[in-house]
Amino acid sequence: RSENEPRGKYDEKNIRRRVYDALNVLMAMDIISKEKKEIRWKGLPTNAHHDLDMLQKEGKFREKEVRRKRESLRELLVQQVCFRNLVEHNRKRTPSSNEDSGSGGNDEKIPLPFIVVNTHNSAVIQCEMSPDRTDVMFDFSLPFEINDDNTILKRLQMDKATLPVLQEMLPPDMLQYCQEHGLVDTILVPEEGQQQQQHGIPPHPPSAHMPAESGFE
Repeated sequence: RSENEPRGKYDEKNIRRRVYDALNVLMAMDIISKEKKEIRWKGLPTNAHHDLDMLQKEGKFREKEVRRKRESLRELLVQQVCFRNLVEHNRKRTPSSNEDSGSGGNDEKIPLPFIVVNTHNSAVIQCEMSPDRTDVMFDFSLPFEINDDNTILKRLQMDKATLPVLQEMLPPDMLQYCQEHGLVDTILVPEEGQQQQQHGIPPHPPSAHMPAESGFE
């Protein structure tokens, strides 16, 4: 600033420059808009829309996780019911001490674990076993199917139980949750008295539902 320049004029130029700088910053942040000499206030920057999108995505992810965990819980319930019915099935086929141990009752038991290999009866199967019997190799001339024990138990209809049985197996809070969300709908079967009223036929234990021919060889 020259010595002859009035101080007031210098201060005014300095203020104008600072105001212009501030306006440029506000326009760059999309807080204000400027058209010619008119300046309009647009509002302070906000992350509301971004936060809302993030919350919606998080909500969808959580809902998906809840559905996945419910399905896992349902599968675990079915598995536990299958195992319980299998234990009951095997227990009924255990000969008592006063029965002849050679009656062949133990042959009807179903051991765990196991797999079932299913193919056409005309298929040619070559089987090789390692000397230590830890590896078995099969060669099928036709398509084949392999099922684990859980799948077979379901096919034998061992995945069914009455409400009193589930009440013995599960804590009350868990059973109530499973009922509210339909996790036991495919498991529950009527009790004996209800079966007679609905169908007019005597009920059968889970083991009696086993088909005579399972189709597996």
